[in-house]
Amino acid sequence: MNKRLILLSLLCGISSAYADVWDDLARASQEAYTALFRGEYVRQTQKSIDSFDIYRLRDKNTFSERRVAKNGKAYEIIRERDKISFYAARAEDLQYADTDESHRFPAVLPFHVRQLADSYEASYQGDGRIAGRECHIVRLTPYDGNRYTQEFCLDDTDHFPLSRIYLHNDTIVRADLFAALDRETLPAAAEVTPTRGLNYSFTRHLNEDFARLGNNDTLIQSLPTGFRIAGYEENTQGGYYLITDGLIYITLFVEPALDAPYQPQIRRNGVFSVATVQTEKYHLTAIGDLPQDGLKRWLESIRLLN
Repeated sequence: MNKRLILLSLLCGISSAYADVWDDLARASQEAYTALFRGEYVRQTQKSIDSFDIYRLRDKNTFSERRVAKNGKAYEIIRERDKISFYAARAEDLQYADTDESHRFPAVLPFHVRQLADSYEASYQGDGRIAGRECHIVRLTPYDGNRYTQEFCLDDTDHFPLSRIYLHNDTIVRADLFAALDRETLPAAAEVTPTRGLNYSFTRHLNEDFARLGNNDTLIQSLPTGFRIAGYEENTQGGYYLITDGLIYITLFVEPALDAPYQPQIRRNGVFSVATVQTEKYHLTAIGDLPQDGLKRWLESIRLLN
């Protein structure tokens, strides 16, 4: 009887701690999207290190955010609600801006964090210190082994995410972290205005590339556990889909097998991979932030309508 009580108390303790992890992540999600600040963050992959000045301001209930690339890369990203504008000194620099936008930092967690519980185990990994702030490390480990393990260092005060790290086979593939952060002195309006002299630009809205949202009338019969279709555009020849588990995103191209396969043009940044699979009727190409082998297994597990 005593052994059963001890076991029950241990299980209750584990359950309580586990719930706290998800509560911390839920608070981190809200802070990442709503916090106002100025600072500098660093993005490091196995091949390069980039840094950005970042400013976020609320003006008449509208969030405005500006990111200025450093290290000689003359481009900037301006965000107003769901509108994103890219500015660059050279036309070729726009491709870097667009790629970097796909990995926003610090807004990296979904609003409904607990949806990740279908795909990831959450655990505490100790304490850290980033940009002069004490933080605690939370790890999200995928159940299927196809995705990156990800770690976030959350500010001890309000769980604001100070870093995001991608791990594959215990090796750091990519890290985003604040080098400096000021949450007390808010930016001036001029600091969220693009620099004059950036001659090339384009603007888009989130999900504007997809004609419809949802998962009806689609060629996809089933996806791996935890994934859903966020948007798609299709026709009689196939289609392309934005697929997510809430934390990572994959673009899937579906084309008739008799046609020439799609040849994706993508700049590698350490976490992006490309995989292709041929079925009897379709040629599938996936581009996403999964390891190469994991993306291939993910793609092979998709089931399409006959």
